[in-house]
Amino acid sequence: MSLSMESGVYRSRFGSSVSISGDGSIVAVGAKDALNENSAATGAVYLYSMDSASKTTSATLLQELFGSESDDDEFGVAIALSRDGRRLVVGARSENNEQNGAIRIYQRGEENSDEDATITTA
Repeated sequence: MSLSMESGVYRSRFGSSVSISGDGSIVAVGAKDALNENSAATGAVYLYSMDSASKTTSATLLQELFGSESDDDEFGVAIALSRDGRRLVVGARSENNEQNGAIRIYQRGEENSDEDATITTA
């Protein structure tokens, strides 16, 4: 099984960082040079749900998370996913085009709720 960025944006650096939950059901993939909706190279993290119940393992994109509005944040250069896949820590080398790095911590909603796949800043 392999994952690739669906939009195929040139030089997004998809896969520059990767983390997987303890049971393998959630995979987070960093793309430190990905473009946001305004075509700024902020970086991104893509969250996938892995379905191993089928004959062939498949992945479903749950959510895309982007850095700030500034170019060259390198959001997603480092990521860590908790064992249960509910908490995600994302590193950015240059938050808002400054040389100071930053991390953001995200938390998934409760299971079986409407916000199950939504991650918000903790």
